Amino acid sequence: MKRFVLVLFAISPLAIGYWLSYALQKFNWAGGIPFMISILFLVYWFLIGFFSVRLTKSAQESFLIGNSFAALVLLLNVFQEVLLHRFFLNGIGTATQNFYLPMIPLSVKIGFFIPHHAFWGTCILAFILMAAVYYFGYSFKQKRLNRYPAA
Repeated sequence: MKRFVLVLFAISPLAIGYWLSYALQKFNWAGGIPFMISILFLVYWFLIGFFSVRLTKSAQESFLIGNSFAALVLLLNVFQEVLLHRFFLNGIGTATQNFYLPMIPLSVKIGFFIPHHAFWGTCILAFILMAAVYYFGYSFKQKRLNRYPAA
């Protein structure tokens, strides 16, 4: 049951991405608001890693379950854009784009040094950021548990 909860958290960026897509179109958000949402999303992902310590038995298991859906979506993005040169015109194509949407503004700002990079490059950077923040959240909690075992 605990692993299932972690799988639900691993899929949660998809729901957040759909909500953000709707909000960007409905409220015409641009500039600083999507960037702040990216920062808030990183805090959220850090907390997912932080609380996943109690949901799994090892760091490897937590990292693999917590980031497996993100890796799958990354592979689908790269497959669609690099091999097919277009996105699927169905729910899979939309879902793969919306999954990384909360991280796109921050990834674009960090990846400014990559000239003319494609969406899949931005998604790779977003995945690296998500995986690193998740790991830092997990290791922060692990260090805290080692220092204060009753916490």
